Amino acid sequence: MLVDGSSAPVESIPLSGYISTSDYADASGNVETLAAFQRAIKAAVPIAEEDPSVVRDTLPTYTKVTEQQAESIDLPVFPPTMDPAQLTRLTELMEKQGMLRKPIDPAILMVN
Repeated sequence: MLVDGSSAPVESIPLSGYISTSDYADASGNVETLAAFQRAIKAAVPIAEEDPSVVRDTLPTYTKVTEQQAESIDLPVFPPTMDPAQLTRLTELMEKQGMLRKPIDPAILMVN
């Protein structure tokens, strides 16, 4: 499925996120690891917003996006935290489009 992420009905819907199993999150030492990861994401967001060339230069190093493609694509918004209302919109849209076998409660996906 190809969509324009800057127009309705998907405007401002999160295109990616980070998840962990509860087993991993609850395991010894992983609380600190996950907290460090959250701090790193929050620190990286302003860098990506202030200097998109950092994102464009990095994309080809870990994806199949070429340097030329990286220069021309519209970059997404990089929110430092997940917005529960936007996640609800996403799961409702996924359900409406037949992408889910059963509804998902977005609240179970959120961790602060």
